[in-house]
Amino acid sequence: MKNPARFLPFLLAAFLPILGGCAKRDAAPSDTLRFGRTPNAAGTTQWAIYRGILQPELAKVGIHHIVEYPGIASPQLNEAFAAGTLDVFTTGDTPALIGRSSGLKYVLVNIDVTHVNNSLYVRADGPKSVAELVGKKIPVTQGSNSMYYVYGVLAEAGILDKVQILSLDSGAVEPALLRGDIDAASSQTPEVMEAKGFRVIDRAGDHKNLSLYGNLPLMAGEAFLAQHPGFIAAWNRARAEAIADIEAHPDEYYDWLAKSVKFPRELLPKIYPISNYNPEPVTAEAVAELTSLQQFLVDQHIVLHPSPVSSWIPEEVRPPSLAASAVPATP
Repeated sequence: MKNPARFLPFLLAAFLPILGGCAKRDAAPSDTLRFGRTPNAAGTTQWAIYRGILQPELAKVGIHHIVEYPGIASPQLNEAFAAGTLDVFTTGDTPALIGRSSGLKYVLVNIDVTHVNNSLYVRADGPKSVAELVGKKIPVTQGSNSMYYVYGVLAEAGILDKVQILSLDSGAVEPALLRGDIDAASSQTPEVMEAKGFRVIDRAGDHKNLSLYGNLPLMAGEAFLAQHPGFIAAWNRARAEAIADIEAHPDEYYDWLAKSVKFPRELLPKIYPISNYNPEPVTAEAVAELTSLQQFLVDQHIVLHPSPVSSWIPEEVRPPSLAASAVPATP
């Protein structure tokens, strides 16, 4: 086991009240990485930092300090990046696509977590199948991956025009379902919903011919990469080592993870299966899922200026199936 104390020269700071108003900040020192991530993020980065795996790799490309901004919603991560307060961040796939289409200059370093399992759940006495949702009410978050999943499931069942789609704040969904104001809802943690007594009637994995999973991409600013040649390779070497370390010490990993996420320890292997951490930085499957999601966002008039997903995948991490001419070279 690596000793995290060996790397005390690296500054790891957590600033919870992030970026009030996202005002433009002065550039960080060239040896500092400003890293942001979403709430309950359980990818490989935090483990790589905790185990002292990431720091020596970053030192090879001139980075000696890590400033971490944890627990930030994906849209706010885009705002922070636009304001110049983040260099690298893990985000949702929909915000990444929206940010790129809006002109944010970042590229894909890896898909840190794949196969995020979107699901539909109901009350214990609710509909028993997707087909029984005809005439029912389902809330979605506009432009989210969960919205994409719900629309895909309903369309496949031929009932999209027979279900009432609502907009509802995420914090109000469960109470509304229990009161009977809505009839079903989506979740990316079906195991938690089942533990609460709800019944899951559909999962993304039930649809073999549709790309309905979510993904958590890791994005890096183009300007930052130009300052640190070799960063992508260094990060992904550390990531591959961290995944191997997680696979070798799963109990220790989940014990550690239980201290930083809000879910019960016994559910963590199901919520965050190690198989969702693919050592290959970007797979052809993930590119297909992002492309399908982007087309959905275009159809919904949420993404107005799309660019091919392949155009922001650096050549060194592109799947072999992508044409080299379609991707940018990294600095």
